[in-house]
Amino acid sequence: MTHPRLASLVVLLLAACLAASALAAGPSDSAKLKQARALWAKQHVRDYSFRLKLSCFCPPDVRRSVIVTVRNGRPHGAPASSRHIDTFPEMFARIRETLTKPGSGGARVRYDARRGFPRSASLDPIKLAADDEYSWTADRFRVLRPR
Repeated sequence: MTHPRLASLVVLLLAACLAASALAAGPSDSAKLKQARALWAKQHVRDYSFRLKLSCFCPPDVRRSVIVTVRNGRPHGAPASSRHIDTFPEMFARIRETLTKPGSGGARVRYDARRGFPRSASLDPIKLAADDEYSWTADRFRVLRPR
């Protein structure tokens, strides 16, 4: 039989450990997004290209890799199914929407340490919905010379 005071102490210690681990986990997802956006904006890059690969519950042709070229902030080369994430500002917007939307399942994002853009993301816009999740990777980033 467990002594009531001992059980209370164990519960209190567990709560303290959980609180400490949450504090040690680092910045929140929203704070990481804000830092990454600021780093990207500081670059002042308006002309760039990257390889985009979308993964979702969608037809196989949508999931192929494409090279996206962005000139003066306007994207070229992405299929219609990827137009909501064919620039880095659009990617930041999708991440922000998912993080702030009530009932969302959250987002897992990895940002480029040097430039700040989202290198990969997995978003779950509606926690209790099936097949709404999607993810992408953005690699082979290059800054282009302005025309």
